[in-house]
Amino acid sequence: MGVQPHPAGPSPYGAASASVSEARYVLPDGRHVRVRWAKATLAGLESGGHKKTNQDAYLILPGFRGSRSGHVFGVMDGHGADGHMASGYIKREFKGAFRPPPPGSNARSVAAELKRAMLGLHRGLVDHRIDFSLSGSTAVIVYLEGTELYVANVGDSRAVLASQKPREPRERGVPVTPLGPETQGPPPGVPRMVVTPLSEDHKPELPEERQRIVKAGGEVRRLALDSGEEVGPHRVFVKGGVRIEGVVYDIPGLAMSRALGDVIAHNVGVSAEPDVLTKTLAANDKFIIIASDGVWEFIESEEAVEIVASHLARPHLGLDLTGAAQVLCDEARKRWANEEHISDDITAVLVGIDLTSSSQANGHANKL
Repeated sequence: MGVQPHPAGPSPYGAASASVSEARYVLPDGRHVRVRWAKATLAGLESGGHKKTNQDAYLILPGFRGSRSGHVFGVMDGHGADGHMASGYIKREFKGAFRPPPPGSNARSVAAELKRAMLGLHRGLVDHRIDFSLSGSTAVIVYLEGTELYVANVGDSRAVLASQKPREPRERGVPVTPLGPETQGPPPGVPRMVVTPLSEDHKPELPEERQRIVKAGGEVRRLALDSGEEVGPHRVFVKGGVRIEGVVYDIPGLAMSRALGDVIAHNVGVSAEPDVLTKTLAANDKFIIIASDGVWEFIESEEAVEIVASHLARPHLGLDLTGAAQVLCDEARKRWANEEHISDDITAVLVGIDLTSSSQANGHANKL
């Protein structure tokens, strides 16, 4: 049975916005779950403010394959001349590629199916009529089945979970020093949130990633100016360059160690295999941010959660996920303008979660 929209119900943040889609279902143990979603996307800007082709894409697939309690969300960030074609291919083909086991299956079987689907999408790009030798895409995919969360990631798009931290009675009304990944000093009336990473950015300078690339005949370095100064992120290159019609090209220059597509980069150790993280959601888990690196370039995960939580806490707006996604993307655009005078493509998908909290154990996370 497909997911049907429902009228807005009570929320920790106030009345729900009618512009956001949602699904509700009841778990076998009697707990009620409400999942809501919204997205925002902005095309990047070139020097002079000219809008470029948006190479980001997003996935919102509620009621996945007819499951009332199964939902898929994701963000893909294309790169290279045909990056928009790569991210668009993943968006179109994911539904057919991913065939989750029945609800209640063990986590390892679901994780294995997610990996199989992602690797299959990569092979589809490699075999595509379009030449993806120097183009490809990231993909961070969130699959929610009941309260079981699965996150598959390839590249440097990112997903984070925001959980509400309850105040101890002795803490009420007095300042509290944040510990660990907790957001720093939210404004009055904004819930104090704890941030849990659901993915790891695949950067080529990470020791394990670099080792794989070097072993395969690649090298990891930054670009060098004529002065010898190194600039920008670490990138993956073919050691010694690639000779084409007598000319040696220093390629591919990919700024990530895992991606879908990017045939030349995969010849020197770049991988399409996703990391898959699993987590059982708990009552204090409130929302997920899934976003391209256009958001994360100048906004840390903790600040992004605070931006969203601050917007959701405004009583006159209700639980305005659409507005929160737009506010986050607009803030990212401002940071780009201040820092670079250009802008990458910027995309965010927000997933709001409401679970009844009676007799619930804390969630636990595992990487498979």
